[in-house]
Amino acid sequence: PKRSPPKIPKIPAITQHEQNKIRELHNELKSRELEGLNLYQPSPMQDQIHQCKASEILVIGGNRSGKSLCTFVEDARCVCNKDPYKKYPDKGTLVVIGKDWRHIGLVAYAMLFKPGAFRIIKDATTGEWRTYSPETDADRRSESRPAPPLIPERLIKSTSWVLKSANYIQSCELHTGWTIYFFSSEGDPVQGFQTDRCHIDEDINNENWVPEMQ
Repeated sequence: PKRSPPKIPKIPAITQHEQNKIRELHNELKSRELEGLNLYQPSPMQDQIHQCKASEILVIGGNRSGKSLCTFVEDARCVCNKDPYKKYPDKGTLVVIGKDWRHIGLVAYAMLFKPGAFRIIKDATTGEWRTYSPETDADRRSESRPAPPLIPERLIKSTSWVLKSANYIQSCELHTGWTIYFFSSEGDPVQGFQTDRCHIDEDINNENWVPEMQ
């Protein structure tokens, strides 16, 4: 006997509200793919620093050699729970110590929370965004743009300031369970302070911070 074609189940139409929600989720996923940490590609030397599990690491290099970038990326990976080498706990405290508050505002805050810690460019072959390389992409410099912040705004729960207009940030609590504290080395080191990671950036004024953090 001749068989009738199988019945195709009716798929209920989605509402305009559901369409908008799907579009929002799609945009959010694309936005997260383009976050700074997801686009960062370390050089072989930088990746040696990221892989190192020593309790203390001294990073030395020439001007614009990438030493600041890899150390602040390490901070961001730590507090965003995105360290590929699983060196840190799921939550804790990070301490960042700068030479003075001007250094905190111009360097530490800018590297962690503002666009441009490094530059990105669309790959000529894949069309996907990736880290800009001054060596291989020099002729396409005009096509590059600042990378999104290393710590995305969506993860920031609360922030306190010494002077907000100058980006003198005092602390930042993240939704990941991490808290970042910023200190100027012009003051005396905080004693009896427990932390899970400490980053002393560049030269500091008061060397007593070093043994106290150790």
